[in-house]
Amino acid sequence: MKKNIYLSLAGLGTLLGLIAVALYIFLPGLMINDTALQGYETIFGYTASESWGPFSVSAEVLTFSTPLFLVLMMTVVAIVLVLLSTLLPSRLVNFLVSIMFIVSAVFVFITPSMVVITDEAMNFISRDDLSLPAEATISGVLFIIAALTSGAGLTSKK
Repeated sequence: MKKNIYLSLAGLGTLLGLIAVALYIFLPGLMINDTALQGYETIFGYTASESWGPFSVSAEVLTFSTPLFLVLMMTVVAIVLVLLSTLLPSRLVNFLVSIMFIVSAVFVFITPSMVVITDEAMNFISRDDLSLPAEATISGVLFIIAALTSGAGLTSKK
């Protein structure tokens, strides 16, 4: 019976991790001055554009960020590990999933230092202009709770 509780906690942790990554992707993940960028824009890149009548200007501000892409990939791997937990030892699965969620939380919290600003945008934007919105902070906290919940199975005597 205890094993079922630990597996359900690992499943709950994975569900929280899935919610956290969904929040991170679809809600604001980075603020540049007063402009909120969605999480997917911070990961895959962002191009700003302005138009004045018949004239328009666009410039690439952010490019693809590999460390932030790892947040997505670690969540996918954690979900697959939990789904395969019947084949692997559950303590190993809980440990790996917890580590992945902790690393994801750290990456979310240090997003402003990990985005890749293009050279042409560096003339207008400095690292001091970047900040983490409340939505991304909530996502990071959910990753930490997911790591703690997934790691609950590590305390079993088996």
